[in-house]
Amino acid sequence: YQRRVHGAPNIWQAAFDGDCVILNNLLMSGSEINALGLISTRMNQTQYARLAIGYPHQVASALHYAVSNGKIDAVQLLLRKGSDKELRCEFGGTVRNVAYARMVMALEEGDDSKLQIYSSIFGMLDPVSYNNSEGRRSLH
Repeated sequence: YQRRVHGAPNIWQAAFDGDCVILNNLLMSGSEINALGLISTRMNQTQYARLAIGYPHQVASALHYAVSNGKIDAVQLLLRKGSDKELRCEFGGTVRNVAYARMVMALEEGDDSKLQIYSSIFGMLDPVSYNNSEGRRSLH
């Protein structure tokens, strides 16, 4: 796996932040879309735990990080560019596992807006939909 180069943007941080401009630029300049890596260490252990993808330092894909932080536009971009929805993070979780865990957290917290975001993302990650060339959900 790869680690963040101090001060340099990386694909995982851009996905976590939902910064589609940087994310797209990194992908166009050759960043590996399915590489596993770490986001910035500026997060504390509580913040890492809230990602629902591991504690405290989880090696995961950019798609895992975008999903974990509810960044719908970044999730859509990564899916359109061919991110592997079945890729597993360091501890074996898929992005669907992450989305599901975040939906449960939103339910427990009574946060309807987060529940809607993570439900939408979960739907995008359906193995048989969301695979057409326009990145739109298919009807089958």
